[in-house]
Formats: sequence, C-alpha cells, structure tokens
Amino acid sequence: MKQLKILIPLLITLSLQLQAQTDTLWMRQRLQSCADNFTNAFMKKNWDQYISYSNPAMVASMGGNDAYKTVVAGNFAKIPEGAWKKYQVDSVLQIVKTPNEWQAVLSLNSVLEMNGLLIYTTSALIGQSWDGGNFWTFFGNEGDKSMALMIKPDLSEAIQIPAKKEYSKPVKQ
Repeated sequence: MKQLKILIPLLITLSLQLQAQTDTLWMRQRLQSCADNFTNAFMKKNWDQYISYSNPAMVASMGGNDAYKTVVAGNFAKIPEGAWKKYQVDSVLQIVKTPNEWQAVLSLNSVLEMNGLLIYTTSALIGQSWDGGNFWTFFGNEGDKSMALMIKPDLSEAIQIPAKKEYSKPVKQ
C-alpha cells in the first residue's frame, strides 16, 4: 500500500511533464511554421502574406496594411532580384509565457549578395502569440532590447535578445 501511495503521485507527475513537453513541442512546431511562412513571404515579396505575419502594432504604427506594404516594398525595391540568397529562421532560442501571450526569440540568418560581396547576418526575430501558440506574428530586431521595447512595450523582462552579427566576404568569381 505504501508503494502505491508513492507510485500514483509519481505517475501523475510524469504524465503532466510528458503533456508539457508535448505542448512545448507542438508550440515550437507552430512557431517554426509561422516563422517559415513569414520568411518565405519576404523572399517571394508576397507582401500581403508578410504583413499577415508581421507584428500588428508595427503595421499600425506605419499607417496600416497598405502604408506598411508601401514602406516595406519600397525599402527592398533597390535590392536586385535574386540578391537574397538566404533569409530563414534557423532556430528557436527562447519561448516565454507572459500573463497575456507567448513570446519568443528566434535566430534569423540571411545572406545577401550586393556590390560583389556576400553579406552574412544573424539577428533576432521576436515572435508573439495571443492564441496559445497556434499563430505567431514577428518583428525583426538589431540586437537592441530598448529598440524592441519601443515596438513592444510589454516585452517580457525574461526575453534575452542576442547581439546582431554581421560579416561579409567577396563573391568568388
């Protein structure tokens, strides 16, 4: 009987831990899927899809969807077609639960070919989900938490934003 009293709480604890790990795995998969949709939309210049995965406060601060689309498309119009060699999330660095949402930090890696150089950049992508991790929106960050707080004032104190890394090398002819 004594062993049963120990075994039952142990099984309940293990069951809860397994459920939490399953939920976290599901959330990471959803986060990665939404991030892939965000970066793929960027690469394909599908600005409507890109906006649907962009931080709503940032879109609103630019004047709404149409104005944001004009700004984003205008900023990247000067970059030649095919110059982006890579623009993707390589890893989820952190997921944090706040009272009202989930927040995440992802590692965004890009390679841009410009003026005879390959420019390699690793920066942070900040994600947020208001529906328990099913749908995520994003905004980029240059490795500066104070800048991230301007975009998202309720960013969790627990969020750690790594510094942006960038280097370039000549394109091999």
